[in-house]
Amino acid sequence: MKHFNLFLVILILFTGILYSNDVKAEVDVKEILNIERGREAGKIDYNLRYWGDKDKTLIRTGVESFVVDEEERIYLSNYATGRIRVYHENRLAREIDISQFFQPRDIEIFSGFLYIYEDNGRVSRLSLDDPDRNEKYFIPAFLPYELNDIFHVDNIDLLEISSIPEERSMPIRFVSDNGKKELAIVYDNNSFYRPEDGRISTLDLNNLTYIDGDLYKQLLGFDENNNTYILGIEVFDNRDTIEIKEQVYRFDSSGKLTGIAEPLDEKNYIVPYKYLYLNGRGDLYQLLVLQDRVKVYRLNFRDVGEFSEKESGKPRAGLESRGGSGNNPALAEMREILYRRAVELVEYRWIYKPAHHGVKFADTDLPYYIKMLDREEELTGIPYCWGGFDSLDTRSTNQKWDNFPDAVEKKIMTGNVGLTDYYFPGTAGLDCSGFISAVLGLKSRKASWYFYDHIGLVKRKSFSELSLMDVVAKNGHLLFFLNKNDYGINSIETNMLGSEWKVKYFHWSWRTLRDNAYKARGYRNLAEIPAVLKH
Repeated sequence: MKHFNLFLVILILFTGILYSNDVKAEVDVKEILNIERGREAGKIDYNLRYWGDKDKTLIRTGVESFVVDEEERIYLSNYATGRIRVYHENRLAREIDISQFFQPRDIEIFSGFLYIYEDNGRVSRLSLDDPDRNEKYFIPAFLPYELNDIFHVDNIDLLEISSIPEERSMPIRFVSDNGKKELAIVYDNNSFYRPEDGRISTLDLNNLTYIDGDLYKQLLGFDENNNTYILGIEVFDNRDTIEIKEQVYRFDSSGKLTGIAEPLDEKNYIVPYKYLYLNGRGDLYQLLVLQDRVKVYRLNFRDVGEFSEKESGKPRAGLESRGGSGNNPALAEMREILYRRAVELVEYRWIYKPAHHGVKFADTDLPYYIKMLDREEELTGIPYCWGGFDSLDTRSTNQKWDNFPDAVEKKIMTGNVGLTDYYFPGTAGLDCSGFISAVLGLKSRKASWYFYDHIGLVKRKSFSELSLMDVVAKNGHLLFFLNKNDYGINSIETNMLGSEWKVKYFHWSWRTLRDNAYKARGYRNLAEIPAVLKH
């Protein structure tokens, strides 16, 4: 009998724990969208179809951004289908054609308009009542990292301000100030650029109490009651990968912390460019793109008193906020050499001539930003090409040109994003490993696994140890590291993401780096890198 009573007590306690966890889940989150993946009616597709054959998949991606209005209508931007799909109460309510935009990175709904941001520096404003009404604004590609009151952007080419990655800031996404009825683009240094009038302002998140320390702090926006919402991300090393802990903090107009919400920690199959959204009413939502379905949750805020000191945002030892080159001047100079070589390829100018691309090979195709051109035009950056190794001083294996400029002169197909996923003779450009191989001065293109595993060239590092031009890699993709910021890391790379598939500056969020298990790699002996030895 005693044993039975003891068992009963344990059972009650265990049931209580389960019940309390269920209550916590019910209190903290509410699922408001659950759509299966697929091409059938009522489902959502992740596959960007190959324009030469719509039954074939070019890349697996698509759901990039979302917004949720005050009626809890969910707008999912899906460039794989060229549509924004609007869901209400888990049913498809509307579709908005965005096929004229290639891979829009972010969207926002504001004052009856749909705003679309493309990372080629274009913001478009469409009327929700009449989407054919389209106004365009062009925003600076970069802002100086440090701004002051006398800074103006009128007639200034911001690309020329600085070529030092620590001194400029990439655009990230839209941010809404629902109290002031203003919409802006926020950069990684928390500067706001208003597309409609070109005004710039800044917000110093370091002045916010309670979330000071080593947390990375991202502005999510302002609600109609002038509350400020900040995402705090704690990033810490797990050998050569990272782990993260996220919390969203709500501050009232006086700067008092009034609530904390916790995003779900579940890993994405495809990480959206924007996965947290705040609407004007102060409701917070999270988008998850899983392998078999898309989900959206409403995250609820808890009073600060419900959190312990440990939960309140006081971080464990995290990463440094910026990447450096170490204290060795000689090594720093070597890294600058590699950086300048990479920038040369990003900023290389060349003339595209449609007449040179009349002949196509089976299953090959031009990058879309080139394919859409119907006239001669000056372009910057060497285009993406599967297996390509054509830089300013290298060429793809066994080809009849000396380098990329010579290939252009000889009317060679510039870029290839077809279905070959290997090098196709007669095409010119760079893929991710070709770009890194060329910058390092290697005699031939090395595959991505070479930089991932090759102990003769690279070594494991922690993310906190990354320096300028180190490599961040996963199986199938790699990039050069520039610096860390509140929103993740800046890079130089070539990829098939964003509005232009070419060698370019890019950005990766902390969650993307975590969910995709990117690894940090340094060089075993930087002084022996061929590109460094040439100088």
